[in-house]
Amino acid sequence: MRLYKIFLVAMSTIFLSNIVSADNHANSNRAAVQTVGCTFDAGKDIDDLKSVMAEVNKWWDKNNSSQNYGAFLIQPIFSNTATQISDASIMLFHENMENLGIANDQWLLGENGSDKIQSKFESVCGENSQALWSGQGLRAPKNNNQKGVFRFQICTLKERANPQRMAVADAEWNAVLDEAGSEGGAMRLWPRAGVSANVQSGQFVSIRGAGSLAEYGAGSDTFREKNMGSKWGMIYGDLYSCNNGVLSSFERVHSSQQ
Repeated sequence: MRLYKIFLVAMSTIFLSNIVSADNHANSNRAAVQTVGCTFDAGKDIDDLKSVMAEVNKWWDKNNSSQNYGAFLIQPIFSNTATQISDASIMLFHENMENLGIANDQWLLGENGSDKIQSKFESVCGENSQALWSGQGLRAPKNNNQKGVFRFQICTLKERANPQRMAVADAEWNAVLDEAGSEGGAMRLWPRAGVSANVQSGQFVSIRGAGSLAEYGAGSDTFREKNMGSKWGMIYGDLYSCNNGVLSSFERVHSSQQ
């Protein structure tokens, strides 16, 4: 497997702020998302992966300074063996699928030392996997956090679900979140090539973000105290359902503003 270097144009928030409208209401725009899962070799850890990413960033900024990207390192906090498929992962964002292809082609040339950086990556992540997703921004976060947590859930569509009904429900749910003072962002990942068998046909991955575990916990308390579960059920109950999922930490390791 190759560590494909990719970029996102004008990424300035945790999620795809360029595909979420200013009033936090969802629109139909999408972006390409690539994930790289890493199982550490013996004696390797997240610091080694950060070191490799620092070299990738330096190489990319030097050789393709006009093409920016955003990248995050992610590690599970609350998970189990059934839901955790790697020790850590890299999540990278692209403006569109064509840009994803351009970036991959450039990295695969192995020029100016990218092949050596690739070898270092493979010495850290002896087992790695890659997946391609279509990202749909739902809600922009209030704060541009460099660290925080992501809640990943696998969701299964129901018979009544279609893009029109989902868009209406998303607008209704964003209004509920606005009233509750929610500050986190949200998006969906629709599976494409290379996705784990854990995500099957008719399913997608839901992601919610928060600036810290405390912020996530406060949001969960508000969800319960304001009976938002019932509101969610009224809005989305006949469209899809989700599992409990995984709660992971994230750290931004490159920004389009660098």
